[in-house]
Parts: sequence; structure tokens; C-alpha cells
Amino acid sequence: MEDITKRLTAIMRNVFENENIVATPELTAKDVEKWTSMTNIIFIGEVEKEFAFKFHFRDVMNLKNVGDLMKVIEKKTAQ
Repeated sequence: MEDITKRLTAIMRNVFENENIVATPELTAKDVEKWTSMTNIIFIGEVEKEFAFKFHFRDVMNLKNVGDLMKVIEKKTAQ
């Protein structure tokens, strides 16, 4: 999970243009100033590229925080 956290943090810092962001399980879009519907699409695309898989629509719709995202990434990269 540490590797996922580091990689997500790097993506988030780039997409949301904030070098202070750290991917933590409890982090939500409400906590990040530039996390809008548009940047969310970009963020999900960058996550897909970084981890080399595609999300299913339901995977994205069920995410409530970064911890949920980490669990999906962990599951998909273990397959």
C-alpha cells in the first residue's frame, strides 16, 4: 500500500497543482481546492495510466475517499 500511496501522491500533486497534497485514506475531493468534476476525470485517467488498468464505471461511482481508491487499485493490480 505504501507504493500506491507514493504513486497516487505524485499524480495528485501534478493534477491538482499542489505540492502539499498527500494521498491519505480519508482524503476526499472536498479537501482539495482544485478537485472538480473536470480534474477528477483527468485524475482517474492518470491513475489508469500509472497503474496500467481501466476502471469500470461502477468502481469510480462507488469511491467515497482516497482509501476506497487505494483498495480498488490494490485489487486490480493483484489480478
